[in-house]
Amino acid sequence: MSSITENLMKNQSKKSNAKSFFNKEIPNKLYHYTNGTAFLSIVKNKQMWASHIRFMNDLKEEILAIELLSKYIEKNSNLTTYNIPAVIDNAKKFFTAENTEKEVFILSFSECKDDLNQWRGYANVPPSYSIGFDVTKMTTEEEIETDASEIKEFINTPWASDERKEKLFIAPCFYDSVEHESLIDEIINDSIKHLKSADIDNVKKEVALGKEIAKRLIFYSPLIKHEMSAKEKEWRIIIVYEKSVKSASIDKKALEEKYNNTNDPYEKAEIGNELDDYEFNEGRLKEDEKLLDFRMGKSFIVPFFKFSLKEEFFREFFIGACPDKESVMESTLYFLSKNGFSFETAKKMTKYTSNPYRNW
Repeated sequence: MSSITENLMKNQSKKSNAKSFFNKEIPNKLYHYTNGTAFLSIVKNKQMWASHIRFMNDLKEEILAIELLSKYIEKNSNLTTYNIPAVIDNAKKFFTAENTEKEVFILSFSECKDDLNQWRGYANVPPSYSIGFDVTKMTTEEEIETDASEIKEFINTPWASDERKEKLFIAPCFYDSVEHESLIDEIINDSIKHLKSADIDNVKKEVALGKEIAKRLIFYSPLIKHEMSAKEKEWRIIIVYEKSVKSASIDKKALEEKYNNTNDPYEKAEIGNELDDYEFNEGRLKEDEKLLDFRMGKSFIVPFFKFSLKEEFFREFFIGACPDKESVMESTLYFLSKNGFSFETAKKMTKYTSNPYRNW
């Protein structure tokens, strides 16, 4: 068999596998590498912090997805009835923080349980820890979705003013260029399919398609990672919900006065709807105070989502390399025994790293 044919078959196989990326079997354990301070907070508060995608350490978290989208659309001919530059421009517009309807937060894990690169990259100051989790038993708030059809249905559901829609899902990251193209292809095809049943003015069709693509790209972009990071074998829990915006343009008192002073039933109904939307958004802002918080990152303020945990979620603890491992082990076991674990259970769950890495 020629090398060209072999490559084509491999690429085709990767594409078909990428189609079912949400349905990939979740490993029994996934690991989160962190420093000692975060370890204390996670175990004591039974809570993890999912960082906002726009403020991650990797500046290309979202940029890479937009770049891939632009390149893919420009070189494929299945959009011949559309003005390609206009579609791309509109997708970029609706993907920005100002215009997107959704907030996206990310919690990262790895399949690698005691990995030298992970220790160096994410937990390199002793004392450090790698926590093994059973993500199927993770949250106390809501089930984590893994089924692709459920995700797609969620994307297609319009945001209603009478409820705040949100979704948690988990999927592996993809590092291969063929898999990236397959995901982008799926985004475009699903967007076009969704629009076919809609009656859209030809003048606005590039706007509509751009917005549909952006809606989907928000979900997919956290899974598209550069090939240089492939050894991390990363999985991500992605939290998406309708964002709230403090509007400076709405004067509630003026609306109420206008509502009370009009006798036109149509105008009254319209103003009433505006007031309902305002009240609903105010409710979401209060909800944000409970769900969201902020921490100081290395270069800027990082918003994060408070993610509640079940105790059964914890499965294993690894202690990173440190100068006095006996003392660190003893203090860790004592801490765990005072925060939800019996001493015997903590002792069975806690191990010292087998990696020889030293940074002191």
